[in-house]
Amino acid sequence: MKMPRLLINEQFEVLKIPQTTHQSGTRIDFRSRRTYKSKQRQEVEAFYTKLLKPFAPEAPIEGGVLVDISFYYKTAKRLRGFPRLARPDVDNMAKTVLDVMTKLGYWNDDSQVVQLKAGKFNGDINKICIKVSEWEEE
Repeated sequence: MKMPRLLINEQFEVLKIPQTTHQSGTRIDFRSRRTYKSKQRQEVEAFYTKLLKPFAPEAPIEGGVLVDISFYYKTAKRLRGFPRLARPDVDNMAKTVLDVMTKLGYWNDDSQVVQLKAGKFNGDINKICIKVSEWEEE
């Protein structure tokens, strides 16, 4: 079995991991059929855009993509190494990151993500680890 080609493998130490709920940060005006994002959601997307823009590929990935995202929260020493059970929900956090990566041109559409692994953990520093690999056929 061939190993998938690793495209990005970065760790970002951050002061604070942004908290957002994916759907509640959006409002729809049914008259104009426009979607509006909350100020908090816009700030979170701007944070991830600044973090991920330097690593965006020159051309979008065409095939399937494997994505692994881990969020680490600085916490008490006795809790380190354990999963984080507090909010926000990891699926909403991952969706926001994927939306920003799509916007930055990592791939053409987030339907290309064929495997997603996401987790949130207690750690010694606030950091976000992101790995993106290209799907390789056998």
